[in-house]
Amino acid sequence: MRNSRMNLLSLCLVLVCSMGTSFHSYADGMLDEIKARADKIKQYKALLSNPDQVTRLAALDVMLKSDDIVMRNTAFTAAFNSDDEQIRALALKHRLSSIDNLTFKVENKKSETTLVVGITDFDLVSGKFGLKLSSRSEDASVYGTAVKGGDDYKGAFDLRLIDGGKLTGTMQVKGERFPVTAELL
Repeated sequence: MRNSRMNLLSLCLVLVCSMGTSFHSYADGMLDEIKARADKIKQYKALLSNPDQVTRLAALDVMLKSDDIVMRNTAFTAAFNSDDEQIRALALKHRLSSIDNLTFKVENKKSETTLVVGITDFDLVSGKFGLKLSSRSEDASVYGTAVKGGDDYKGAFDLRLIDGGKLTGTMQVKGERFPVTAELL
């Protein structure tokens, strides 16, 4: 009986030791993977500051099309804070094409209201898309770092991309203008 307990104890010890070794190997592999991923993101981010605009645009395009959410968010953050208008414009189109709705903070004389509008049928090449509010839909377009849409009768908006990934401007409804902002990050 004592012998079988010793054998069982020895077997358990061997299993625990081998599991520890396997875990350390797994953890070391994960560390290597994390470091490689971080290095890749840093390399691409450095290309966003390259003196050659074509290189910057190509790097941004690759980063924004990546399946890696950290890569995409790094690209959006860097692009929205860039001095290069083409970089900012490309990021704006990609961001609007990747979200289903946009939340506006609308300031009126007495309070601040939140308005959520849906984004539909975004064309990444032309920058044209639909904005859906309740049962109606309005045409909208991206022009460089500006977003415009609607009409004076139903409601219109004129927004500009500012640093930090924010759209700011005005929304006009029934002849009255309201300041609005929307966060893109």
